[in-house]
This record gives sequence, C-alpha cells and structure tokens, in this order.
Amino acid sequence: MQPKIILAVGRIAAQNLLKTDITLGRLRGKLHYYGSEGSGQRTPVVITYHPAYLLRSPKEKRKAWQDLQFAVAVSQGTISPS
Repeated sequence: MQPKIILAVGRIAAQNLLKTDITLGRLRGKLHYYGSEGSGQRTPVVITYHPAYLLRSPKEKRKAWQDLQFAVAVSQGTISPS
C-alpha cells in the first residue's frame, strides 16, 4: 500500500507514527514524512487534532480546518512534498 498522504489524528497517533515526543501543537502546521529516505517510500504526514479534543475545545476547530486544507493541498500537489 502506498498512500499519497497520511493524516495523523491526535497526539498519540502523531507521536507514535513519527517516533517523537514533541507536542501536537509544535507538530501541526508542518509537513512531516513517514518512512526512511533510503527506502524511497517517504509518505507525507499532516498532523491535526483528535475529534474528541475538538468537542472539548471548539475554539480549536479553526486550526483543525486549516490542517485539513493543508492536507488537501499536499495531496493535490499544490504544496510539493520536498
């Protein structure tokens, strides 16, 4: 399976996928990659908030919407994965 993009939803998913302990707030808004450079299968990863968090913090929905727009732009090639 070779997805065009991975959307990591929530802190646990993001940290486990990227093997990091960086906070979700610092991970989101940037393009990350899953897979090693040598394998030739580096998949773009976009991080966003978990839906349960958004239910508890509705003011963060704007940021989640921006993350989804960012993911669409990456998947459509508007923002090139480099």
